[in-house]
Amino acid sequence: MDTQKKFKFMSALAGLIILALVFPTTSNVYAQDLAPWRDEFDSPLDEGWAWINENPDNWTFENGSLRIIASPYSTGGENLLLRPVAAGDFSIETRVFFEPDSNFQIAGLVLWQDASNFISFGRAFCDVEGCIGSGIYFDKIINGGFIDGNFATEFYNPFNIAENYLRLERRGNMVRALYSHEGITWTEIGIHWLPDDFQVNGVGIQAAQDFYTPEWDIPADFDYFEMTEGWGFLPEGFHDYDSGDVPNWNCGVGGWATDPDDRLTDVAIEVGIDGTSLPYWLYASDYREDLYNAGVCEDGNCSFSMSLWDVISSYEPHNIVTYAQDLQNGEWVQLSNSPKTLTCRTYDIYAYNPQTGTTQQLTNIRNAGEFNPSFSPNGKLVAHDVANFDGSYGIYITDLTTGTSAPLSGAEAGGNDAAFSPNGKWILFDTAWTDTPNLYIVPVIGGTPTLVRENGISGDWAPNGKRIVFQVMDGSLRTIAINKGSETYLVPSGQHPVWSPDGNWVAYMLDGDIWKIAVNVQGIVQGEPIQLTFGPRWDEQPTWTMDSANVIFHAGMGPDYDLWSVPAAGGDPTWLTGAVEFGDYDPSAAKNSANVAYASFSPEGQAPRTWVSAFTYDLPAGFWTKGIHSYHFEAIGAEPTQEILFDVWNSEPLYDGKVLLRSGSLRARSGDSCNWAGTINPAQPTQFHVGWTADGTYSEALNQLAAMMPTVIWDGSSPVALMQHEVFPFTSQVDWGTYVCSYTYP
Repeated sequence: MDTQKKFKFMSALAGLIILALVFPTTSNVYAQDLAPWRDEFDSPLDEGWAWINENPDNWTFENGSLRIIASPYSTGGENLLLRPVAAGDFSIETRVFFEPDSNFQIAGLVLWQDASNFISFGRAFCDVEGCIGSGIYFDKIINGGFIDGNFATEFYNPFNIAENYLRLERRGNMVRALYSHEGITWTEIGIHWLPDDFQVNGVGIQAAQDFYTPEWDIPADFDYFEMTEGWGFLPEGFHDYDSGDVPNWNCGVGGWATDPDDRLTDVAIEVGIDGTSLPYWLYASDYREDLYNAGVCEDGNCSFSMSLWDVISSYEPHNIVTYAQDLQNGEWVQLSNSPKTLTCRTYDIYAYNPQTGTTQQLTNIRNAGEFNPSFSPNGKLVAHDVANFDGSYGIYITDLTTGTSAPLSGAEAGGNDAAFSPNGKWILFDTAWTDTPNLYIVPVIGGTPTLVRENGISGDWAPNGKRIVFQVMDGSLRTIAINKGSETYLVPSGQHPVWSPDGNWVAYMLDGDIWKIAVNVQGIVQGEPIQLTFGPRWDEQPTWTMDSANVIFHAGMGPDYDLWSVPAAGGDPTWLTGAVEFGDYDPSAAKNSANVAYASFSPEGQAPRTWVSAFTYDLPAGFWTKGIHSYHFEAIGAEPTQEILFDVWNSEPLYDGKVLLRSGSLRARSGDSCNWAGTINPAQPTQFHVGWTADGTYSEALNQLAAMMPTVIWDGSSPVALMQHEVFPFTSQVDWGTYVCSYTYP
């Protein structure tokens, strides 16, 4: 197999995303001794063929091929060549030389019921909306109309601009289209689903729709036609590992693959990197319960994975493509969702400026991860943790002028969570991950560390440099004088305390929310704790902006953590930055600028993505009268939601908190459970609750969602405006159900 040719072709095709686990299973067919039916199109036609609307002047045999002149009619209007096929599963394949040049010429394969209902797959030309010119098109015509898209795919053959290998596989109601430029490596173009009442009355080949060039002939030369019935299917599979920027621990290739002809045998997987195949194959032989439950492979052993961290270079993009080998004929099929572009990185320290919206990479130690940054008072240095792959860690200092990073002597072995003193001369750090979790200070130039407090971690300086706030290993937060060692007690439980630049507050994390407590310069509490953020995000690692007006923290509802900001005086949090899907951690605001340093695996924190916001309207207990009520939601630019009916009866028990009147159903809380409901008590507090999404950057999403102006209409009333809540990234890892149910609490 010519792998260089294969990868040149495959890298030019867009990876068509087909959702995993969509393929119907078939019974095992062991067909090693079977052969497909095949017509080589050496004159005459083999038995079984039939012409639909034959024009004998426009077809002939020439040079070992069947030449059909593209007719000026729609498919079936002239010289459609068909043969019967079994009622069950089958595959058909052809090689055709055809070079269309005007709308809507096409040559290729057909699954035929009648002139108003058929599947058409081939090389075609189309320059109207939704088309790409000369390419590969996969059409579904039902009741005379084109439906479910055309899967327009760029044509690319570096050796012959007219040569096309085309293949259709029917399994159940699924019809799968595949393309190859050399008949060895296949790419899935797409899938159409047949209606239950669709009857395949014939399969075959066509050359048609030459509507606009009657003055000259457009020939299609078919080299062969091949058919199998009930077997001979190519492998199916999915390249489901991540793409784009990924951290080193997720730098890999993986997915699943199986051969429908024998779902118990492990198929070979070839991995290509930037046009070159790895010198060895993987095998889809690992167990995955979801694949077993879906019947994709009979024993569940058809997944594969491999780390690429030591295989590809880091910090630059690579094209990763995966193929599965057919058990019968050795052909290769490019897996769905492949190829992918992968850039593998370690965690580095970045700085984000909310005023300019720019991100800058500050550190670049490629064989380790950097975390917990702290700016020097003048902003020229940053102290940070370095976690080495061998398990060792310590404090480094990076000079932002030169970009050089060096270990801090005295904190290089086990040092963690550094903080610059207000005068810039000292580094406070802890040894939280050692057997002696203590707080120390060491000169910025390095030296012998001085013990500040045993059993203390997560320290931060008071703005006058005379005291330190910290967490005791029993969970309480306290302050201590840097010289005299006298302590004050703040709260019985908390984490990551930070002193505000104006000296009046300490912010900290407690049970996944950000709190603050007033203190004086001696660290004496001046009031009760005040909660700044409220679930369901997990909020932690607070830091104050230089004007003490806002608290920045990292937060998420899953593994995807981002940076957020909340007004210190109270209010809704707003999203700041964060790369897609994986965590961005440890924000630390500069003392002399708007910059916020943080740990991330990618500089693409402002990349577009999908966002979501909740919209609500509260109704008091006793609002609803007995009987049946209805409601729905409307918004500018969105279809109205379906009308929801619910009952109100005195006999119904009261649920805990609010019952949410959602766009699909009612949600109610009983203890720790958040369940669906259909009937409520008149005394039940309720809330209209709906969510909408928007795509783009954060600012674009804010504008889109604000412009929707959503309303709720109940019992035929006039529309009532809904209140919008915070906008956050709506990644696949966000637990939307948990977020929604958080609104049911009293």
